[in-house]
Amino acid sequence: EGIAVSMPFYYATGSKYKALLFGTLAGFPLPLGGLIAYGIVVSSASTSALMFGLLFGLVAGMMVAVVFMEILPNAYLFDPRNIWVGRGVALGFAIMAASLLLFGVGE
Repeated sequence: EGIAVSMPFYYATGSKYKALLFGTLAGFPLPLGGLIAYGIVVSSASTSALMFGLLFGLVAGMMVAVVFMEILPNAYLFDPRNIWVGRGVALGFAIMAASLLLFGVGE
């Protein structure tokens, strides 16, 4: 994320300082949001498996939507003959499946 924010600032202004500053500022909300979410989860009376399942499902759905609506279409713009994008997606699926099996998720 930092590079995605910093590089346009660097090329637009030519200033490494501004690129570093705005890249750093863009990263501050992430731990702050994590602390807020942690506070909500810890302070709630019902930290049940249902709540965690709903939260994880919501976040996973948002991540999948971003991938299918934004990242993959942009990747195909840079690889119109699909030489690398399809292989990268397949490799990503294989790595995730292997990690789920190795770590025993879902048992």
